[in-house]
This record gives sequence, C-alpha cells and structure tokens, in this order.
Amino acid sequence: MTVKARPDFFRKAIEASSKRDYDFYENALADDVVWTLADGELHGKQAFLDYMKKQTMELDGGMNLTIDTLLTNGSEAVVKGVMTFKSTSGKDQKYLYCDVYQLHDREEKIQHLTSFFIEAKD
Repeated sequence: MTVKARPDFFRKAIEASSKRDYDFYENALADDVVWTLADGELHGKQAFLDYMKKQTMELDGGMNLTIDTLLTNGSEAVVKGVMTFKSTSGKDQKYLYCDVYQLHDREEKIQHLTSFFIEAKD
C-alpha cells in the first residue's frame, strides 16, 4: 500500500521548519532520508537534523516560512512560498522557496526532499 500525501502533514512540516521544531522532524523523517540542495545532498536523518541546526545558529531572530501553494499527488507534495529572516549582520532577507517531498511508500515519513531557494528582489 502506498502512503497518500496529506496537505496537513506538509503544513505541519513548514510550521516546524519555521519554529525549528526538531522533534517533529525526528519523527517525520525516514532514517535514510535524502535532502537534495543546490550544493549537494545530505544522506540520513542525523545529517538532515544537523544541517537544520547549523542553519538555525546562522540566523538571528528566527525564520518565517509562508505557504503560497501546496499541491499533493499520490505520495508526493510540492510546497512553494516565501522565507524571511534576519541575517547575522542584521539585514532582512527574503527568499522564494519550493520544496518537493516524496514520502516513504509504507509510512508517512519524508523519504526525499528537494529544496530550491532564490533571493527575492523587491
């Protein structure tokens, strides 16, 4: 049986990213998750969590993610929105993001995530 992607699961994932809720991701990631980013891939749950924690340390004042579009199809989902945060230099930053999720085929856990970011020009 293939797991069906539920929009509320991905809304919770984006909210957890904004709040840096590592407990959510500890439970929501497959052990062998792969996260594809522009500069390479991260393999495994611990590498994923370590990268999130490193990003948190580089942000001053947290991060806010909004969702503009959330589409699901089978065990996949696409989430598109805006990410805003204050850099360590105090500058307000705004990025457009798009995350493509693939769930594990037997449980509601993230098996693969591909993330795209581009700086928004005002």
